[in-house]
Amino acid sequence: MKPLSRGLLLSLGLFLSCLILLVVINLASSSGYSLGAQSLLNVTPVAYLPHIRSAPPTPTPIPPEHPAQITFVPFVTGITTKSINAITHANDARLFVVLREGVIQIVQPNGTILPTPFLDIRPMVGTTNWEEGMLGLAFHPSYPSVPHFYITFTHKVTKAIHLERYTVSSNPNLADPGSRQILLVIDKPDDGGIPSLVHNGGDIHFGPDGYLYAGFGDGGPDPYPGSPAPGDPHNNAQNLQTLLGKIIRINVNNSSGIPATCGNISTYSIPADNPYVGETVCQEIWAQGLRNPWRFSFDRLTGDMFIGDVGEWMREELNFEPANSPGGRHYGWHCWEGSYNYSLSYPDVAASCEYHNPQIYTFPIFQYNTHQNGTCSIVAGYMYRGTKYYSLYGDYLFADFCTGVWLAYQQGQQWVVYPAGNAGFFLSTFGQGFDGELYAGSWVQTGNQNTLYKVVPID
Repeated sequence: MKPLSRGLLLSLGLFLSCLILLVVINLASSSGYSLGAQSLLNVTPVAYLPHIRSAPPTPTPIPPEHPAQITFVPFVTGITTKSINAITHANDARLFVVLREGVIQIVQPNGTILPTPFLDIRPMVGTTNWEEGMLGLAFHPSYPSVPHFYITFTHKVTKAIHLERYTVSSNPNLADPGSRQILLVIDKPDDGGIPSLVHNGGDIHFGPDGYLYAGFGDGGPDPYPGSPAPGDPHNNAQNLQTLLGKIIRINVNNSSGIPATCGNISTYSIPADNPYVGETVCQEIWAQGLRNPWRFSFDRLTGDMFIGDVGEWMREELNFEPANSPGGRHYGWHCWEGSYNYSLSYPDVAASCEYHNPQIYTFPIFQYNTHQNGTCSIVAGYMYRGTKYYSLYGDYLFADFCTGVWLAYQQGQQWVVYPAGNAGFFLSTFGQGFDGELYAGSWVQTGNQNTLYKVVPID
């Protein structure tokens, strides 16, 4: 008999380990015991778990019961801002809260705000339109060994979208404002003689592969009622010569990849396995066909990516990209708005679309009608991988800016999505702490006193 290969033995060992875990869970359940999150999921939290890009998504245990709904418990009140735009961590228990006006505040684990902002660049940040402002924040995955962090914002004067790097000072609660380094400047399209102010996107995350991903909107402008021009009138989302309407993927180490093609060549490089490497396009591009990706995230366990793309008049969409994707996906805009054929509204777009070849497009795993039952704009969230709420483990949480919260989980090859309540406020963003617990921020209609919320399931 031929001896078993090492790979087969490893696979057999993994199978037996999973089988033993299932037996233990069944025995505990049949004995009347409940395996709480702490016992089943007692792992040391890490910022990013490595994965092999060619491997399938990791199967994960899904609790048999899911939360009936989600509630939002005030954690920090009296935050002075019109909108909380991003919430993240720096590989420790602090929360970094991005305020629209151009300020980053640090929230301690006990809910207190440090009096001095971590970073304040308000003189540079444009906030004329409510879609403008400081938009994203990501710390280097090796922080604090590598003391860098990255931000996105819209510039006050030029209205362009900036991606920049800063360094944390010797005081871990203060950034060094003099360390500013520009990676990208993305000019906005014309809107009647001035730059368009909308569809900026701006979310940024380091992926499990250690590369920096950033999502940008198509730049606008929006079509006005009765306008003969379609949304994305410059067709930026399908134009590979611009970073608008894309998700990009770059190596923040500028000396270990392909030179930048559409940004500052001295500040980053392009991974050799990006999908458009070698073509005469912006090789930073990872995915195209997005209208305004307002938040995306990676499942910190599997590396899968979820993208929320804000619709125009017809569809809000949630897109999914598995961890083993080689990139190059086309999410449809402006040929499709979700599963709606956009040429039915604007026939002229058909000339730039491949409706005869629909397999080139990636359609959402979930969509809902824009402006139906009070909804208005999708806000993508996170897959819950914390240890505090066992029933929520393996559920993906997302919401609508105006009303509605949903949970999604994968059942075989299908996604199950169900409503899980309402926030009761204009929900602007979700965030994830170092421990995997989830938070939410809001936009306030009146005044500028805001609240940071904890996400809590109700079983």
